[in-house]
Amino acid sequence: MLKVSRRLPIKLRRLIVSTIATAAYFTSLHKRRSTIRGLELALTERLDPARQRAVVRESLYRFWRETFWMAPTPAEVKLVKTMPLRGEEHLRAALSRGKGVILLESNCLGSRVLARRTLHARGYALHQVHMTIHLGSGFVVAPPDRNWSSRMLGRFFEACEKEFLAEIIYLPATDSIAFTRAMLDRLKQNSIICLAGDGRSGQRLIEVPFLAVTKSFSTGMMSLARTSGAAVLPLFCLGDGYTQFETIIEAPIDVGTSAERDASVIAAVAQFAEVLGGYCKAYKEQYSGWLELAAARKINANES
Repeated sequence: MLKVSRRLPIKLRRLIVSTIATAAYFTSLHKRRSTIRGLELALTERLDPARQRAVVRESLYRFWRETFWMAPTPAEVKLVKTMPLRGEEHLRAALSRGKGVILLESNCLGSRVLARRTLHARGYALHQVHMTIHLGSGFVVAPPDRNWSSRMLGRFFEACEKEFLAEIIYLPATDSIAFTRAMLDRLKQNSIICLAGDGRSGQRLIEVPFLAVTKSFSTGMMSLARTSGAAVLPLFCLGDGYTQFETIIEAPIDVGTSAERDASVIAAVAQFAEVLGGYCKAYKEQYSGWLELAAARKINANES
């Protein structure tokens, strides 16, 4: 369907996304309730029922919009070139240091696809890091559960991403010195490494404050930045509807090279969580991770 839709007008693709998202909203009672539960847990403010419903509907719309933007039409590709980019000076300054850059995205906030397409359109070569279970556009399937259809889907999305990425690097499930060396090599070449800063996988996960709850974050890239001297920049892309977006590159995260290693890494992770949380609070409808927060709280409650 995505391949065929690349020939459709933007308005029709937008209508298709809206239709699928609306159908998902009315057929996903569990997701609706869990998302609202996540909102109630994570926010100190209380949203009225109408606002809660709006957040749930938009989170579903976001997922399907991301999926369709993985395979854009020629008109959409052209449109990306005109989308605004704020904070580019942070990226330029980091590259001028010659030690590489780590861009931390979010799996669940705004448009991860459009952020990378916008940077690609401006001539930046991005080296993307994905977990091996990542298929693309939010689809995650563990290796034991993969079948021919998921493998085909993964290859299709990989081909889509290679349109705007210099390289895709898959993070192994086990600790790998070779992977660390490969990342250090990319950074020594002053490359830009891109990955989800709020991913749920990593060799070491820590719990840090996130809004009114706690959330697990990986420490791997903060440790890598401390070792390499690379700059760590949060990357977001926020907007309304289907095409009105702005990519934002935030100021560097302080990896605290002069402080004790473990403490500085934890502080850096907490700083990213705070930046991400601020955007999630300001752009509630554009964050689809509320359901994940509710699920994590339920798991923790069962374990205790």
